[in-house]
Amino acid sequence: AGFNERDHQPVDLVVEVRTVPWFFVKPGKGGQAEAILDRFQPLAPGIGADSGSLPDRPSVSTMVRLAGSEPRRPSLRAEFVDAGAELVITLGQEALDSVRAVADTVTGVQDRLQPQGYGTRGRVVVDGWSGDLLPLVHPGLARQTKRVEWVTALQTWRDTLNSQ
Repeated sequence: AGFNERDHQPVDLVVEVRTVPWFFVKPGKGGQAEAILDRFQPLAPGIGADSGSLPDRPSVSTMVRLAGSEPRRPSLRAEFVDAGAELVITLGQEALDSVRAVADTVTGVQDRLQPQGYGTRGRVVVDGWSGDLLPLVHPGLARQTKRVEWVTALQTWRDTLNSQ
């Protein structure tokens, strides 16, 4: 089990903790809701399937609030403890904020993901279990950003990994 830190890609089996156990779709042009409406719903009757609908994705603050409230918070805490992982990797600010909403303590990491200090590991404690915490940007940002400070920070971090 592991994670290819250089490419922000999972390898083999990785314990995955989802902040909420529901599926949402991104609304708007080119989003998943449009794909359901334009591509799947016309086909559904012909294959005997429900035409399908998923709720729109809540805002980031709502997702973090859902992760940190009943009934999801206790189940997420149990997932951390049961997994017993040595390393927790978050992908994006929302995931980092959700870990903070669930954990007893989070130390040694940025409050907001930013280029300066990127890739610094911290610690997370949940109900007596503790592990390293590596907050990374979402792979979409890592792949698509044109901001020089992010491109430089991501490359510096990759170079550091390659030299280890």
